[in-house]
Amino acid sequence: MLRAMPEYTIEITGMAYRGRGVGRRDGKVVFVSGVIPGECVRVRTVRSCKSYDEADLVAVERSAPSRRVPECPYVGSCQGCCYQHLDYAEEMRLKDSQLQDFLRRIPEVPPEARQAPVPSPEPLYYRNKIVLHTVGTKDGLRLGYVGADNRTVVPIDCCALALPEINAALARWPEFSASFKPGDRITFRHTPDRGVLWWNAKHPPEEMLTEYILPGAVQLPAAGFFQVNRPVADLLMREVIQLVRSLRIDSMLDLFCGSGMFALAAADAGVERVAGVDVDGAAIRLAGRNAAALNVPFIRFSAVPVERMLRGLPSSPPGENNLWLVDPPRQGLDARTLEGLLKHHPAHLLYISCAPDTLARDLAKLCASVYRVERVRLFDMFPRTYGFESLVLLSARHSR
Repeated sequence: MLRAMPEYTIEITGMAYRGRGVGRRDGKVVFVSGVIPGECVRVRTVRSCKSYDEADLVAVERSAPSRRVPECPYVGSCQGCCYQHLDYAEEMRLKDSQLQDFLRRIPEVPPEARQAPVPSPEPLYYRNKIVLHTVGTKDGLRLGYVGADNRTVVPIDCCALALPEINAALARWPEFSASFKPGDRITFRHTPDRGVLWWNAKHPPEEMLTEYILPGAVQLPAAGFFQVNRPVADLLMREVIQLVRSLRIDSMLDLFCGSGMFALAAADAGVERVAGVDVDGAAIRLAGRNAAALNVPFIRFSAVPVERMLRGLPSSPPGENNLWLVDPPRQGLDARTLEGLLKHHPAHLLYISCAPDTLARDLAKLCASVYRVERVRLFDMFPRTYGFESLVLLSARHSR
């Protein structure tokens, strides 16, 4: 018979990126979920490593003023939300503190570059897309999220992050559940024009959906990428357009452009020479069609790996006030892309990131010899979860 680990009390002194509270016991770091800095909590160790322990929360002995009752009944069971137990203002403070902690060791990020974070207008019921798993239960086939143990599926009836329209569709699950089997992944996607669509990930739809960005209506594949928090995506786009206009740039190159949303916005903001590059040929073709539909056909889109394009790109004319925008995946910039950026060092660089750890890694390299950071701002694209977007403006410290 396994002996239960003893309980002990610790003070929570911080919140690590990804939403776990930080305390110490006998000098050793202890990570705990579901807590808030300033709280005194009783915990039980569930995993012990050389430099840290992981513990489960047993009881809150002294709670923080920002503690709230979670909106969602599945908090602690599913691995989606990690901040529903605290008020939204405190969540924003903690996330901004996490971003600043990642950037603190980069001397080229002066305090005046740090802008106030942008909260989501709606911290709940904002997602226009969710992906659920099917699981067999005694009550029949259910939909759910992968649990906190990263193995089991937690059946749900609604999701406090999803749009109300998606939750209304979830309530109709018994009507169409017979079409699926255990182990399927079901996507629910909402657009203003079409309402809610759902499909099995094994058979994604080929149809196009209409989305609306600041320049106008664009067509996107139903199964393609679009930001899940539409209001915050609009706020981020407005910030990019404002920066593009204020910099009075001669040209813009959008790397990892996908279907060209930022390139289209730059053209709409008055930039006369705009190009977009992405390895996804289908996305590039669609970007060209959207540009034509929005009457900005002068944008040049190319389907080529970014690192290969950078190798063959001629140097810009001396003194050109150009801007490159990078919006890489969570892994950040690869070594060859970083090498190309440092080689060409455009006058300005906009880095949009959904991962502050890889952002800080890349900024350290970009700022070591070429760039200084002019502006840093957090956009809370994913409230109640650990994720957020960051927008960083860099300018070259010397001319080409």
